[in-house]
Amino acid sequence: MVKRIMIVGGPGSGKSTLAREVGARLGLPVFHMDQIHWQENWVERPLVEKIPMAKAVVAQDAWVFEGGHVNYLP
Repeated sequence: MVKRIMIVGGPGSGKSTLAREVGARLGLPVFHMDQIHWQENWVERPLVEKIPMAKAVVAQDAWVFEGGHVNYLP
């Protein structure tokens, strides 16, 4: 069975909806890059903080990871 799925696309393309549906059907945890990329009040998180957060998700055994900010993924 597939245990890691990356969904990438532009704003408003349905990434989050697809990720939630795939995660529910396959029993995989869903992670959203926006939660890593943005802090409260839509303030961009510093890159030095984003990289370890993204690596922590990628290091897990199973996930659906979605978003449009891929330039800092390992």
